[in-house]
Amino acid sequence: MKKTIIYAWGLLSAMAFTSCNSLLEEDTDSFPSANVIYADDKGVEAALTGCYHGLTSYNVFQSDYHTIFCTAGGTMNNTSSSYNDSKAQRTEPDNKYVGRHFKTCYTVISDCNDLLSKIDASGASEQLKTRAKGEAHFLRGMIYFNLVRAFGGLPMRLEPINSKNLDIPRSTVEETYQQVMADLEEAAQLLPEENPTEGRPSKYAAYALLGKVYLTLANGEEGSPYWQKCIDECMKVYGHYQL
Repeated sequence: MKKTIIYAWGLLSAMAFTSCNSLLEEDTDSFPSANVIYADDKGVEAALTGCYHGLTSYNVFQSDYHTIFCTAGGTMNNTSSSYNDSKAQRTEPDNKYVGRHFKTCYTVISDCNDLLSKIDASGASEQLKTRAKGEAHFLRGMIYFNLVRAFGGLPMRLEPINSKNLDIPRSTVEETYQQVMADLEEAAQLLPEENPTEGRPSKYAAYALLGKVYLTLANGEEGSPYWQKCIDECMKVYGHYQL
């Protein structure tokens, strides 16, 4: 009886070991790679849509963006005790709402950088390549513009993250704004007058946002050259829309 039990136990152990091995063996052929994702228009459209994912999350435009900054600025009141620091304008670096907002914004930047690094070698049509690059530059410029106004100079990530550029220092406010303007100017050149995907930015959206950047940089200073730059960008939009 004892031998039978030992034999049965050994057989079950062998079966379990074999089953575990089979479970741990991954079929990586179906894993999405850059070659697969950027192979054609469909894949590139999916990658471009992914660049917008972080913006639609609770951590950015669904809640945190307006809640954090409007509460701190006094234009909005949130009765939750979670925002007491913002209301008192004593937010610390370890504030979880600010932290998750900052992190998710950089996720959007990272997605844009990934697309921009791979789009030229993709199998997409030239028309889509141009529009995708325009949208990625627009999103990256918009995010950096939002962040620089809140946090000052930022680590300027313009390429996909790797072991060599994992830790980079903060740029100055001026350097950050230079990148914001460069991104939006590039977006204005690449984006179509009317985006075929509803809700996506067009050339005129880039002009309008660039005008807002110049208005911010003018900062109420009489004689600032940014006033005229703002007017020039706004006049490119004027007459194309009506209420």
